[in-house]
Amino acid sequence: MSTLDEIHQIAEEHHAKMEKLVFVDDGHIVIDLNELCGAPVTYDIPLKQCETAEEILGWVWQLSEKTWLTTEVLRRFVAISTQHAGVNIHPIGS
Repeated sequence: MSTLDEIHQIAEEHHAKMEKLVFVDDGHIVIDLNELCGAPVTYDIPLKQCETAEEILGWVWQLSEKTWLTTEVLRRFVAISTQHAGVNIHPIGS
C-alpha cells in the first residue's frame, strides 16, 4: 500500500469515527460521550437552538467548558450546526 493510500485510509477511518461521535438524531446534535470517553450518556443539543451564528457561538462557549471536549468534536459540532443554520463559516478572503 502506498503512503497516499495509507493517508487516505486514515482520513476515512477518522471521518467514520467522527460520524459516530457527533451526529444528528431526532432534532438534536448528539455527542456520544460513551464513544468519546466511556461515559454511558449522550450530550444532546437541540437543532432549534442552533439556528443563528449567535446561538451556535453560545453553544461553542458552553461546550468549551467541558473537560471531555476535543478539538475534533468541536469542529464537527460547528460544521453540523452551521450547515443546518445556513451560516457561512468561511467568509474570510471571500
